[in-house]
Amino acid sequence: MPTIDRWLVAGHDRIVGVLRDGTSPRHGKKIITSPVVRMRIRDDGARVAQTQSGSRYVLAAPAAGFGAERAEQFVRFKCSVPSSQELPPLSPDLQTGLLKLQG
Repeated sequence: MPTIDRWLVAGHDRIVGVLRDGTSPRHGKKIITSPVVRMRIRDDGARVAQTQSGSRYVLAAPAAGFGAERAEQFVRFKCSVPSSQELPPLSPDLQTGLLKLQG
């Protein structure tokens, strides 16, 4: 599963950070996700974000300027979304691509 490192929340529910996915040509590039609809914390403690497009990402360390406390508040809030609002996984053909940010 792709990982987003040095992340922060843009707007109310989009994640911006550095993509860590050795199989992607965007590895090491800054990305912005579609809106996060749900978070879950795995048994190993990893935070997994599910986006509106159906993509899932492990969230690594938040950006220093965003802060660990704000990151944890976002995770807890998104974990509280009722499971009835979880979107089913989409076909890879229907998923939108990641937006590449300059910089």
